[in-house]
Amino acid sequence: MSTGRGGTSRAAAREYTEELGQVPPSSERISLGEVRQAGGKRVVVWAVAGDFDPAELSSNLFEMEWPPKSKQIGRFPEIDRVSGSRPSGHGPS
Repeated sequence: MSTGRGGTSRAAAREYTEELGQVPPSSERISLGEVRQAGGKRVVVWAVAGDFDPAELSSNLFEMEWPPKSKQIGRFPEIDRVSGSRPSGHGPS
């Protein structure tokens, strides 16, 4: 995974691995654009072809107080489910 912006590419690969528990595919990326969120954070989005078995999902966990104001800390996965699709005209999903 490389874009010419080494930091962006490394950060994306790290996030993919942390959130999905797998190494990202090394196939060519297709740019889907870039947006700047209201808080100023820049988000770069792309698609990449690869095989991903949703049964292999192994997300990292985060902690937060839940229910709110309960003083109970719960641990939750960053991602609780995964699904995929193919662009129209690119075969069955």
